Amino acid sequence: MGYNIFVQSADRTDDGFKSLKDRADSVTELKAASKAKDEDEYAKIACEKWIDVRGFGQVFAFKGDKLSVGVRGPVSIRIARSINPIVINEMQITKSVNSVSTGKGKSSDTMGMKYNIGYALYEFSGSINVQLAEKNRL
Repeated sequence: MGYNIFVQSADRTDDGFKSLKDRADSVTELKAASKAKDEDEYAKIACEKWIDVRGFGQVFAFKGDKLSVGVRGPVSIRIARSINPIVINEMQITKSVNSVSTGKGKSSDTMGMKYNIGYALYEFSGSINVQLAEKNRL
């Protein structure tokens, strides 16, 4: 949707950075705020740059940095609970390629179990702290 995301999984990254520290270090304004030890400015810049920091908060505490900044996010989501009982389906999965050369053709080696739930209905709740939303410009 056009917003930058700070916390990205390695397999879904869209900016090429391999770690949160690398992503934070790429923002020159954050480096300047860190060098000046200005926590408020650091938090403001991080909130402007990344929507997940603005909404859920983030702790910026990286090894080697002299400044640690905690950004409190206004959005809280509680643990979900199942409305209906769930049934966990399990199946044994195998692979059809050889792990090692046996010289006897293909072998099927058991890899493990796979679990899924055919249907589930969960209820969850959350809240938004108005003061933190205003502070983070959410």
